[in-house]
Amino acid sequence: MEKRKIAWDGFSFRNKRRKRAVKWRVFAYLLVVNSNVGLFREFRTFKTLLLRERYAAVKKEECRCKKVKQKWIKMRQNILKKYFQQQRLEAKLLRAPSAGTKVKGRDGSTRHGFIISYSAYHRPLLTVQEIEHRNSILHVDKNTCFWCKASPKEDMDHAHPACSTTTSTYSWTNNLNVFPACKQCNSQKGGKPLSMWLTKIEASGLWDSTQIQTFQIWLDSNKSKLIFNTEDTLYVEEQFVSINTFHKLAEYCTKFKKEIAQFVTFQLPEDF
Repeated sequence: MEKRKIAWDGFSFRNKRRKRAVKWRVFAYLLVVNSNVGLFREFRTFKTLLLRERYAAVKKEECRCKKVKQKWIKMRQNILKKYFQQQRLEAKLLRAPSAGTKVKGRDGSTRHGFIISYSAYHRPLLTVQEIEHRNSILHVDKNTCFWCKASPKEDMDHAHPACSTTTSTYSWTNNLNVFPACKQCNSQKGGKPLSMWLTKIEASGLWDSTQIQTFQIWLDSNKSKLIFNTEDTLYVEEQFVSINTFHKLAEYCTKFKKEIAQFVTFQLPEDF
């Protein structure tokens, strides 16, 4: 049967006695490091008292040792506490600031860019009548935010998220799926599923139930020109595996100063 180990400040010990011995040695070491010779001598005297305590036969002597022991245990705890606080503070000061994102964490940006590029080359064809019908039935004003109907247009926002790996939803970047938006609505919407966003703006009073119903009917009737079909979805998700692997490999190469070309062979097409 495996013996249970006792942990203390990152160390593990076989038993309490071993743990206590190591803590006393750390305490004595700190006294010497801080050049507190007088305190160290008192510490040695105290250790002698502890040894005497084990063999003391007189109750008065036992009481005296216990008082001294409590005093020194408290002092030791305070010194150890300050020491480890200083260690943590120094480690925090030496820790590099988290400015920017590592290459391993950039895979989401690459996936999003891949969807935008794929949409640029393979999006479905639209007609002028379809765009005008959308603007008419949904009351789209190119200079006003489509969501809050009040703020001026500052961004262009996808109705369906352009790239949502959580729900496996990928949408086309075209004149049916992209709407004018203000920065506040665009940031609040983010990558949320469209159904969740519509529930939120209805609850906030920005849209009424009639506007929500009209918009949902229009979404259903134009679904094929707004979001990827099954074939397109399977294709891009297969490419995501390679994208994620490449980012992990790039992180590995930066860590160990390896050449990416050692692990990846580029076979470029003639028309590249």
